[in-house]
Amino acid sequence: MQKQQQLELFSYQQEKRRSAQRGNYRRSFFSLIRGQEKALLYTIVFLVVFLVAFSLGVERGKQSAQQPRLSSWDTAELIAPPAEEKPEKLIEKQVQQTEALTEEAEKIAFQYTIQVASFKTETAARKEAERLSKRGIEARVMPRGDFVLVCVGNFFKREEAKIRIAELKKIYHDCFIRRL
Repeated sequence: MQKQQQLELFSYQQEKRRSAQRGNYRRSFFSLIRGQEKALLYTIVFLVVFLVAFSLGVERGKQSAQQPRLSSWDTAELIAPPAEEKPEKLIEKQVQQTEALTEEAEKIAFQYTIQVASFKTETAARKEAERLSKRGIEARVMPRGDFVLVCVGNFFKREEAKIRIAELKKIYHDCFIRRL
């Protein structure tokens, strides 16, 4: 009788072994996935997290690029002028700084222009600008890297530029709106 009772104590473990041999036991999700599939799953999760973080960074960068900022050098010169200079030179320097700031303010205020052409040489760009001025269109030449651009107009909003670009597309088919 004692022997039978002792066997009953171990019957649960024997039953567990039998069910494992039959395949009736429950495994975890990650134990069912093979090693290659786990690596693929981790890679996909990493890529999704990376893309979300990257897109959030791009949006934040766009927002910070739209805010105009003066450099610390510009503000330092405005705050503390040298005390050694004569009043006439000081006034002249302040006038120059004011002109520079107004130019900077114009650049900030006018955010859009229409690019009608680009050239490798400045002389060709100037000829095109003169040709436009003969037609009554005010054009300006802007060097950008290896190219010299011919642009028309200064606009506060993109919608204003869209109105003007409809007229210019009759002359220049490839003209487009660009930020200053």
